Amino acid sequence: MSESTSQEEPKPAQENGKEDKERNQEATKVKEPMKSSRSIPDSLALGICSNVAGTAANKVKSQELNLEQPKISTCSLEDSRISKNTVFRKPAEVIFNLDQTAQNSKLEQSWKKNLFERVQARAQAMQQKIIDKENLKKELEKKAEEKLPTDNLAKEWFNTENMTLNTRAYLLDKLLPTLVPGMEKMLMQVEKKKLLAEVDIPTKFDPINHLGEYLMRNNPNYIKDSGMSGYQRVMRNIAEDLKINVPSTTYNRVSKMKENIKQKREQIECMNKVKAKVANTWKQALQEQFNEWILDPKGMIPMIVIQNVLHEFFQNPNFQLACCQQLDIADSMEPRLNKMEFIEFIYSHIAGFKSEMFEELLKHLCHCADEFREVIKTDMRRQMFAELFLHCDHGKVGFLDRQRTLALLETFYDQSSKVLRGLLRNPRQYLHSMIRNIQSYKEIKGRSAFNGVSFNLLQFVQLLETFVGEDAPLSVSEALTSFFKKGFVETKEEKRSGLEEARQNASQVRRGLLLNALFQKWDCDSSGFLDLNEVDELLYTYKEGMEKESMKKAKLHIQFPKPHPGHEVRLSSKQFQKYIELVVSELRGNEDQVLESVVEFLMNTLERSRVESLRNCARQKWLHQIQRAAETSGVSLEPVYAETFKALTQDAEAHGNKKISAHISLLEENLLLPDRGNVLLRNIACTLDDAPFVLNKVLYRDMKGISFTVVDEGKPIHVPQVQNHGNIFFWNHSRKKNDQNGSFLALPLQDAYMRIFGVLAVDTLRDPQKINIFLPHEIKFYQGVAHVFSTAYHYVHSREHILHVVITGISWLYNITSSITAITTYFTEPSPAKDSDYVLRNMMVTGHLGLTEIHRNPPIIFRKTCIFRDFLFKCTDSSEVVLASVCGENHIVVPLRERTGEALGALDVNIGRSKMLLYREFKDLQKMTKVIQVACNEILGELSGEIKKNYILEIENVGAVQRAGILFFRVMLKELQQCLRLLTSMDFVSLLLYDYDLLAEPKSPDSQSQELEANIRLVQDILKGIILFFHPELELSSDLGNWDQCKLYVNQYLVENICDFDPTARKLKVNLKLIDEYIRDHSRIEVWTFGNTAIEYLYHWAHICSALMKLNKKINSAISPPLPSETDSYVYAKCQGEAC
Repeated sequence: MSESTSQEEPKPAQENGKEDKERNQEATKVKEPMKSSRSIPDSLALGICSNVAGTAANKVKSQELNLEQPKISTCSLEDSRISKNTVFRKPAEVIFNLDQTAQNSKLEQSWKKNLFERVQARAQAMQQKIIDKENLKKELEKKAEEKLPTDNLAKEWFNTENMTLNTRAYLLDKLLPTLVPGMEKMLMQVEKKKLLAEVDIPTKFDPINHLGEYLMRNNPNYIKDSGMSGYQRVMRNIAEDLKINVPSTTYNRVSKMKENIKQKREQIECMNKVKAKVANTWKQALQEQFNEWILDPKGMIPMIVIQNVLHEFFQNPNFQLACCQQLDIADSMEPRLNKMEFIEFIYSHIAGFKSEMFEELLKHLCHCADEFREVIKTDMRRQMFAELFLHCDHGKVGFLDRQRTLALLETFYDQSSKVLRGLLRNPRQYLHSMIRNIQSYKEIKGRSAFNGVSFNLLQFVQLLETFVGEDAPLSVSEALTSFFKKGFVETKEEKRSGLEEARQNASQVRRGLLLNALFQKWDCDSSGFLDLNEVDELLYTYKEGMEKESMKKAKLHIQFPKPHPGHEVRLSSKQFQKYIELVVSELRGNEDQVLESVVEFLMNTLERSRVESLRNCARQKWLHQIQRAAETSGVSLEPVYAETFKALTQDAEAHGNKKISAHISLLEENLLLPDRGNVLLRNIACTLDDAPFVLNKVLYRDMKGISFTVVDEGKPIHVPQVQNHGNIFFWNHSRKKNDQNGSFLALPLQDAYMRIFGVLAVDTLRDPQKINIFLPHEIKFYQGVAHVFSTAYHYVHSREHILHVVITGISWLYNITSSITAITTYFTEPSPAKDSDYVLRNMMVTGHLGLTEIHRNPPIIFRKTCIFRDFLFKCTDSSEVVLASVCGENHIVVPLRERTGEALGALDVNIGRSKMLLYREFKDLQKMTKVIQVACNEILGELSGEIKKNYILEIENVGAVQRAGILFFRVMLKELQQCLRLLTSMDFVSLLLYDYDLLAEPKSPDSQSQELEANIRLVQDILKGIILFFHPELELSSDLGNWDQCKLYVNQYLVENICDFDPTARKLKVNLKLIDEYIRDHSRIEVWTFGNTAIEYLYHWAHICSALMKLNKKINSAISPPLPSETDSYVYAKCQGEAC
């Protein structure tokens, strides 16, 4: 029997036939809608939804994509890179036009939308009708079950014996549900007719026929059963249970699926309960942890603090969570969290953690809570010192005397108790040694510049914080503050001089702003230069020429740059400012007032139209973007190329109505084909359309072209019509001669010394206009682009060379020290958000094994993410050395300074759990930082043109990158040579006295005799090694083993030879292996213990010479820090040679 038959009351058999026909018709009608309704949600409801709406949406999207395709391609092409060089194309201007096709598509969309809505509504109605019918059926079955009680006697049919299981299930499903009621009816008739009591009475009643008639009348395939008894209902349930146990049947598979689903649901519910329980436990732990933090009066904590805590935890390399959570850290301390917000904020970021990771987070939170107390304590101390600075700065000039401050610190240290001196840092051992022998620099806006004469507010606070240390209580800071207030007294003369110096500084800043604004207005085409004759012509009209003769005197005190081939003297912005200041100094009156009068006269005299002003403003913005790209590139040239081509294309479109192509070619030494010229021009970057024809191509001197003429003459060359010139080399050979129409402009790329290092080429061959020449204002602007690109190009390379010097210095330090855990190198950069703050770039990290990991895409560090590691920004803010302790590890942060004294970066020296380095290791660290700073000053001075390149060693002529690799050793070599020049003859005579015969001396204890023997061997071996540098012929002579003969070579000429020695000379031939046997057998500790200055200098000199000679042999394979690229994340580097 079907389940539907149990929903209605029993009816007569005659009515059943009629009703069956009606029900069959109804079932047929219902069955078709059911079938169609099932197909409609699947094929129509969903299919139409996806096909109709999707087709319409796809068409709309395709139209939108077709319209927006130029934009997308432009952006992607601007960011594309080919090989190691960057190729770029100008952004295309796209104008959107809607035609009739677009309107038709809208109409087509409307009727398809209506059809979809109607079909969907009909499908939903049919589905709801089926659902209602099923619900009604279930209600009727429930009512029937309430009327008829179940008969549990049918449960005896349930038996899962495998042999008869299939047969039993079949009988219970197909036969017995009809046969049992028939038997019941038959027995009832037998009982009614009393056939069992009257056995012998004949009767016409045949039980078999009656049962057969019943079975025929109640065939479940044709007739609906009138109802279901309690016994049948239980039998039906037993049948269902048996069918479930029959293997390889649909019921069995469905049953197993249901069971699996049930088990999985129970597992999920169990897991959810466990998760909820764990979540409650974690939240309770976080609630308890909240009480460990120092809160504000409202019981809240700044959200940025908790964000920093999570940021540090996610960035921990031990947990590998850097990619799982990205935090948008707040910019201020205003957003605050109460207890519940604290719990929910942290839990929202750690919901997927494992228990072990949560335990690590709790430990981290506890540690950060302690660190936060120290941060608050430090802020209180810094606020106290800041108020002390303002109190001592009676004249409000903004700085205090450095020497007086240091003297007061020494006095306070001496007067302190022994216990307190153990907490303070001795200023005689640290502060003076780090800052002595360093040039004094002026104050720079933004980051503080180092000044050997005075402290500003940041530097003063940092100095006192370093002196007090992190372990001293606040009472020590209070005592130091009271001591300073009593002891820091300025005389009237000092106050007067301080005020005068502050006034001069303010005046100098104002002068710079005025003259810079004047230069920009005068240079309306943004060429970056002014013609001296034009400047003089306008200057001499000041006061109707009355000051002309006085102004001419200024030319006697300035050295102008060399005239250009057209006898034109061009002044840069700095040269112009210097010239105007000299002119003003020759005029009578107050210099500030005279300067303002001259600037006002020139500003009013210069007439610029509105078009020129707007054009100049736009061009200045584009030029600034080129320089900013260099400063924010992470030592990469790719953004510089991008902004250069962007400036060219934008100006050509906006101010010239042209479509241009451009490429940059740099000079290289021609090593492969020297017969075609000693140098060549290689195209290193170009606009995207020209990449297949131009990129990485080489131009030789024997080829057509005007680029080498530009290199030789040093001035731009403009070809208005290339098709008529005859000496233009076309990189695209597939271009027809008829299409070779346009203008060509080649501009020289010059460094600070006006030396040509490349060519910037611009042409209009892709412009549809046949005649489109470059106007004078465009040529001048392109000269400005070439000038700014040159500055940006050398800026990037100067940073790369500094990295090379740092790698060499760190490698040298790691070779002679063992207490340093890691050294991280940072560079400062302007903030990407263009605000007043700056960021740090993590350029490279040197591990304890001395292997340096150079980041190709250096990560950016913001100040707001360094609440617990602000010592880096303290160092770069004040340009002073900072000592800090973080997570139990001690750090010495040393600034790398610009020539102006402003910090360009920092070296974070991690010394692990050690409180301080050993004295000799600390001296080695000082030596390394000093030599690196000297090398940085030389590199930056050469970049700006302030100093000329000084090639002292022969190896420096090999190349700029190779020169940067040996610059550290060259600076150290020159310092050692200068120190050796200061030695007297008696210093060497004392060394020669270590040759007496120990046998002639009275016997001494073994330890003393061994020490004397070691000292004698040390002196003799070092001197023999030095002698072999200049007399390699002694290698085969017996004189080398005779000390009396060797002493003859130690004379006045030896020191002169040492001071003039070039270990990288090509003609030099020495047995370096033999020299190393004499020198390297003795350790630095042995030399240090011996305590002789001459021996120490000679020992280090020999090591440096040995390192330079080894680098000279491997100069082509020496490490040069690669320019960062986005293709790789990092590269490893290690200095070559044992001495590094």
